[in-house]
Amino acid sequence: MGKDNNMKRKGKRTGNKERKLTPNKTKENKKKNESKPKKSFTKITNSSVPAARFKNKVSKITSVLATGSRFNGKKVLSARQVQQGKETNQYKTSAKRIKQLRRDGVPKKAIEAMLRKEAKAKKHSQKRRNVKLGID
Repeated sequence: MGKDNNMKRKGKRTGNKERKLTPNKTKENKKKNESKPKKSFTKITNSSVPAARFKNKVSKITSVLATGSRFNGKKVLSARQVQQGKETNQYKTSAKRIKQLRRDGVPKKAIEAMLRKEAKAKKHSQKRRNVKLGID
């Protein structure tokens, strides 16, 4: 039995040879990749997060961000945060608050409306602050 494993495979493997990269091409690709700046964060989407098992849980993204801000040694950001360039801490606190409100029996729609209202107010106050500072 042990001998069988050591015996050389007869007949060559035939694969799609056009797909194989030449050593030169591989080197070029490596150089290209090295020149790209490495991301310090991981973008999390609904598909990359296992589904929430219970109906009263907050969204998948929120729950992942609420549990830990690092994933594979990188910071975890949702797609929306990546767009806005936001940090996770702010998102984590809102996730904790949402969880607490859900435990207290506040309906999800009411929570969402509240968060929208807060976001609108925050945006407005930021605009006013910018006007004071003379930033467009």
